[in-house]
Amino acid sequence: MSIPRNNNLLIEHVIKADETEAEKMLQQGFSMFDIGEATDFSGRKCKGSAFELAAVVGDDEMLEMMKRYLKNNRQEVEQLKAIVLGEREGKALGPASIALASEWLAELEQKVEAREAADVKQAGISIAQGMRSESSALFKLPTELGAKIASFFSNNDTESSSADNIDAENIKKRPKKP
Repeated sequence: MSIPRNNNLLIEHVIKADETEAEKMLQQGFSMFDIGEATDFSGRKCKGSAFELAAVVGDDEMLEMMKRYLKNNRQEVEQLKAIVLGEREGKALGPASIALASEWLAELEQKVEAREAADVKQAGISIAQGMRSESSALFKLPTELGAKIASFFSNNDTESSSADNIDAENIKKRPKKP
């Protein structure tokens, strides 16, 4: 897996605790969950995501800033899940960092599920409104045609009721069977 060069700069800002520069990169759309590699002040190479590296060193201020740039999407949920479960090639998290990542994951999942439910509800409302407007347009009849149809049914109703009366009279006139 190749490490994105641009994300390396974000990683460098995070491991050097340069919150201002890291925030600028997050504002530009860089992901705090993409893995990168950078060298810290002592010359050690650090590999991991910006989130993982900030969590490992316990940089709470950096993490709070990063939290404001969560995109609240399904992809971030999956990336954070992989971090919590240790399924990534990035920096291994300790218990405190896993607890923090789990907390973020729970909040993120709630927000994403609420947004997805709202999207589904809105889509259902839009579909229903579309169907209602189409069906009302389909069933609107010109006034003359509507009047003719109403007249037809009212005439048929009187004919059938008079036919029913004739049948009732004929039944009364029939001779009774012995």
